[in-house]
Amino acid sequence: MKTINFNAVISTLIAAIFLMSCSKTDDSATPMNVSGNNPSNILDEYEKAGLLSLVENLKFQKDVYIVMSQEAQSGLFDEFCLCDGEYLDLLLTKVDKYGLVNPVIGKGEGEFGDPNIQARYDDFVSTSQSYNSMLNYAKQMEEYLVIEVEASTTTLDGNQDIEKIYAELLADSKDHIEILISELEAVSAQTEDRPTVNEF
Repeated sequence: MKTINFNAVISTLIAAIFLMSCSKTDDSATPMNVSGNNPSNILDEYEKAGLLSLVENLKFQKDVYIVMSQEAQSGLFDEFCLCDGEYLDLLLTKVDKYGLVNPVIGKGEGEFGDPNIQARYDDFVSTSQSYNSMLNYAKQMEEYLVIEVEASTTTLDGNQDIEKIYAELLADSKDHIEILISELEAVSAQTEDRPTVNEF
């Protein structure tokens, strides 16, 4: 199957976060005077961007897991999908709380506002996949999510409200990677144990 060019995506993400952190001034560390009618002022532009990007990428990952679960009839992918759905709901409560525009509102399964994410999803569903290739794809998604969560966490300026969710999401995503590695090793071992035609 085709694979996401995660190295290019990750490099772009790291560069963007680096530039954002370099652009932050000491003024941004000082809480703004917040009006009760404008809660979005609690977050600066970098915190908003990190939150909204995570929302879209979590939806992408959840929707991909839906396809994987249907194709492979795998409880593993179904479990990961449910987990991502719970975190997506948690992040969307923060999007609402801080008065941001929900980037996935009105978007059905496999529909995304970001054309790059849409292209990645369309590329995934247009290609046939083996169980092993789906496991590898899932591992790459989780590894990318870890990097994005870590990068988004660096943009937070003491906002424990969001930081707690990011930390829990990061821990679960790392657990998923370990599970996927174990499953890949199990699949590989099963393949090696299969007798060849000459052994019959």
